[in-house]
Amino acid sequence: MSRSALIVGKQLENALIRRPWRLDRALLKENRVLPSGFVPFSAPSAKIHGNLLLDDSLSFPVQVVNYSSEPSQFNVEYIEKSLSSAWRKRTQLSLNSQLDLSPTGAFRLVHENFDGFPGLSIEVFGSYAVLHVYSRHWLQHLKFISNWILRESPLWTRPIVGVYLADHIRDELHRKAKEQAAASGGSPAPKCIAGRAAPGHVTTIIENGATYRVALANGSATGLYLDQRANRKKLVDLFSKLPPSPKGRIMLNAFSYTGSFSVAPCLGVP
Repeated sequence: MSRSALIVGKQLENALIRRPWRLDRALLKENRVLPSGFVPFSAPSAKIHGNLLLDDSLSFPVQVVNYSSEPSQFNVEYIEKSLSSAWRKRTQLSLNSQLDLSPTGAFRLVHENFDGFPGLSIEVFGSYAVLHVYSRHWLQHLKFISNWILRESPLWTRPIVGVYLADHIRDELHRKAKEQAAASGGSPAPKCIAGRAAPGHVTTIIENGATYRVALANGSATGLYLDQRANRKKLVDLFSKLPPSPKGRIMLNAFSYTGSFSVAPCLGVP
């Protein structure tokens, strides 16, 4: 069902002309009654249209989903088109040797606003995907997204066989609903929300020659931060160039967590 477009005020229109992805909620003060969720917007005089995500539980409660020259709606067609676009971008990065899309590789398929999915990121670890959800308004779309991944991934370099959920939602109503479900003795939320689960909810990936075990159902964190891939590679290069000493090469890892930054440097040392 389509929603009526939010006709933005002059102050917000002036901000939208610069095409930001995150906005100050104060810019919406001209609109006295604000809906929540995915809302189409229109600034006719500036010929700017698109969709917003309005969610007060987010660090940035007003985020732009997309911009368009014509009025548009946020729906499954938009989601499917944007997922396909995200995959094409990753394919191009792999052709430039910037991303490992092999069956044992790990990469981020969707990176929130940069792919038109504010409040949602999707990470792929080998044959499994993890949906990191930060806004409750994505919950109703997870089934469609999960099914799309399971259906389309066989056409990729590897099929995705299972999809996991990492719940980062800070919305008060969502939190209370989870607490009430737990208190009433209801069944816990499934760790794997689509496809088949990994044995022990753990999978193995290879990054720059190092093998890592990834905990797919470890709450909000898998233990391997993909945005630190380049830093792990840089550390390998730096550590391998250190001059040898009688005590060997020594490094202090002051934030080890699962130890990926401790494992990586060893690759460059005989």
